[in-house]
Amino acid sequence: MSTKSNQTIETTTEDVLRTLKNRYILMMRQQVRSWKAFLILGFFAGFTAAFLFTASADLTEGLFAKQPVPQTIQNTASVDYQDTQGAQMQQVVSNAVSISVSPQNGPPDQPPQDTTAPGQVTDLTALQKNQSVVELVWSAPGDDGIIGTADRYDVRFSGAQITDQNWQQQQGINGVSKPTVAGSIEKVTVSNLTANTTYYFALKTYDESNNESLLSNQAIISIGDDKKPEDAIDTTPPGRITTLFPDKEVTETSIPLRWIAVGDDNHTGVAFEYDIRYSITEIKDESSFASALQISDEPKPKSVGAQESYTITNLQNNTAYWISIKARDEVGNASELANVVRVQTGQGLVPVPNPGYVSRIKIIIAPEKNYRKDIAQVRLRIRDSLTKAIKVELKQDADAQGAIEYTPNNVLKEIVDIVIQAPYTLTRIVKNVDLNETETIPLAVSDIKVGNLQDADDVINSLDWAVLSSKWGTGDKDADFNQDGLINSLDWGIMNKNWNAKGEEN
Repeated sequence: MSTKSNQTIETTTEDVLRTLKNRYILMMRQQVRSWKAFLILGFFAGFTAAFLFTASADLTEGLFAKQPVPQTIQNTASVDYQDTQGAQMQQVVSNAVSISVSPQNGPPDQPPQDTTAPGQVTDLTALQKNQSVVELVWSAPGDDGIIGTADRYDVRFSGAQITDQNWQQQQGINGVSKPTVAGSIEKVTVSNLTANTTYYFALKTYDESNNESLLSNQAIISIGDDKKPEDAIDTTPPGRITTLFPDKEVTETSIPLRWIAVGDDNHTGVAFEYDIRYSITEIKDESSFASALQISDEPKPKSVGAQESYTITNLQNNTAYWISIKARDEVGNASELANVVRVQTGQGLVPVPNPGYVSRIKIIIAPEKNYRKDIAQVRLRIRDSLTKAIKVELKQDADAQGAIEYTPNNVLKEIVDIVIQAPYTLTRIVKNVDLNETETIPLAVSDIKVGNLQDADDVINSLDWAVLSSKWGTGDKDADFNQDGLINSLDWGIMNKNWNAKGEEN
């Protein structure tokens, strides 16, 4: 390694490993006592309370072209690692060492931190096997949202409704398998239950960074007495299909479809038949599905989790069709209406909302006067108005018009609270919002409250005012409330005006 135009990196006893950007390695070990092989990096001699520094090229560059050169230095000293076309090792007895390296070297790039939680499970189902055993079935979420494979599940049950507030008090279930790839069918058996009792089941999913998903839907089941098979009446329909999509080769007259098979009884067994229908008018509910044109040669269902496919033919060119599907069992129990797709012949998929679910949420921040609209890292939270359970939480930059758009996954059209927080400064909550297919919510600065800069206690008090005023007094960029690059009376006015404004999150 050349010593020309060197810079100095200070290394102390706490350092263990530093990977330099030009692919050289600097390593230190304490209490070197005897000659022996150290990995593949070379040999070292014994010095009590010595530190071993080894610099080596990448393996492909001819490691150990020359023998290591031991060196003992008392107190603090500088050591230059010279170019050996392979490797050189220095032994140093010292409590602090300055090591000169070339300018292109430096600390390693930090790996990105995983802050994305696994997706929320929304189809948890409980199936009674006998008077003391229940089988739980659900679709695997992903590691990051609906992508990848999560790390573990935490499944719990109770005799009453499970919420985020009482989650930790509920009884856990052992023997839950590791998550499989997103979209797979997961199962666990729960035994030793009590007959004639109602149970509530729910779960959370975690990734390898311990990010926690939202609480799943609750599977509720009343355990009855055993019945003989000949006395049992099948009232359980097949599971709802949520994976209907057009395949890649949409032509001018045909639309190929694909989906994942569900079971006879929810997600167990094999369904009896499919009912595929299409229409040039919107399919949005049971009535419009019943009025749509039915396919006559649907494929026979496969086992749970299998890939299914079918191609609708003899269609009109450049025409948009709404398509959906149901599964039925042998006694005629029909599943809920599947997700609806809208596909145009000759083009492909056209976005369409799922019945009962929100397809898009758009929030427009409308600041007054010269307050910039493109606020970075605005946090959006959607929570249940009654239980305060978080349904959606994300951070996103507002565009030049102050808009934040989000395409949610499995967010029902229901009454929720929507919370908006700008970093360090502003918080606004809109309570009891009735989510429609698209909800546009303007937020004026006069309705935004100065947020908490002291801690995360969600309490706006004198501690926060002290922090804010101090930042304004020192010209800190966090006090640039109108984001014009200046800390002046305009920012003080905004801070003062919004201190008692509506919108405290509680």
